[in-house]
Amino acid sequence: MTRLEVRMAWYDQYVAHYVGVQGGMAVIAGTRTPVLSNIAKYDLAGGDIQDVITALPHLDTVQVDAALAYAKAHPEEMAAEEAHQERALLELLVTR
Repeated sequence: MTRLEVRMAWYDQYVAHYVGVQGGMAVIAGTRTPVLSNIAKYDLAGGDIQDVITALPHLDTVQVDAALAYAKAHPEEMAAEEAHQERALLELLVTR
């Protein structure tokens, strides 16, 4: 019998998917904060992690770094989540 070794990236301990939380999107482990929120805050802050932490004070630098690393390693997932959020926003606007 061979042993299957699973390799985790350093950021995997900081990112999770929970059934019933944010539609199963990637979130910072132990929170309801989507990884995608960190990316948006990071972009809006011009790449300044301290601004992200100011905007999301329940997170620390390692968690934000992990979210950014996860997003960079999973671009297809991030694109799908962003498209899902855009569709949901459009549906909301149409029903108003």
